Amino acid sequence: MLSRNGLVMFDRETDSLWTQVGGEAIRGKLKGTKLRWVSAVHTSWKSWKESHPGSVVLSGGPLVDSYQGYYASARTGVIPRTFKDSSLPPKTKVLGVFSTSPARAYPLEQVLQQKLLRDKELVVMADLKGRSAVAWMAGDHTFVYRSGEFVDKKTGSVWDPLSGKAVRGKLKGRKLEPVGQSIAFWFGWRDYFPDTKLWVP
Repeated sequence: MLSRNGLVMFDRETDSLWTQVGGEAIRGKLKGTKLRWVSAVHTSWKSWKESHPGSVVLSGGPLVDSYQGYYASARTGVIPRTFKDSSLPPKTKVLGVFSTSPARAYPLEQVLQQKLLRDKELVVMADLKGRSAVAWMAGDHTFVYRSGEFVDKKTGSVWDPLSGKAVRGKLKGRKLEPVGQSIAFWFGWRDYFPDTKLWVP
């Protein structure tokens, strides 16, 4: 089942329907309830393993992405888009942040090109190996991208974009505060978060 071109799931306890993108019950006994978000990143297995070498994955055999044809096509979904605009091509991949008000979106290719973005209280770091990006609360750190690494200017500590942890330097072991985020196609993100603030360099 789809809602605004996003997957809808149900819980077995109440049969309420939940949106994948917004994490909100849209029908049923729990309508209006929002799930507590947990920090997650979208990356390649190789990139993840480099950042989290002790990780294991549950696999029932070869993994095949049945959506490859869809990714390459101009089709945007089964349901017509709710909001149409010319800000970006509909299937542009964005890093969407939903825990800010309003929500924010960062075109993935721009992040990969610039490597590092600072947007008010957020820092967005490129995951070049995984062709992705991750946003964190910057705190009182000022980051620079230097020699292929994310470094805070004050202490020279080096930070891992996937875990948000300082891996070398004075602040080794410290972790940035996570934010609610997801990689999505622009047309789908815009349907769920119509007031999104789009990053413009």
